[in-house]
Amino acid sequence: MLTNSYLIALGIPLILLLCGALAKKIVRGGGWKPSDFFLGMELTLAALGSAMVYFYDLQKLGAARVLAS
Repeated sequence: MLTNSYLIALGIPLILLLCGALAKKIVRGGGWKPSDFFLGMELTLAALGSAMVYFYDLQKLGAARVLAS
């Protein structure tokens, strides 16, 4: 499961989002609210930036493999 690079690039930010939402719900109590899933613009930008850099690295690795063949 952890060998699939695309799953890692998309899964890690989603796991961070869900963990943060769960922590907010536990601290606040009560039912789920859409605001539980808002962790700020910083997390969103960091996750998207990380995913884009990772996808770029994967693309470079794929192009290097094609050239090596």
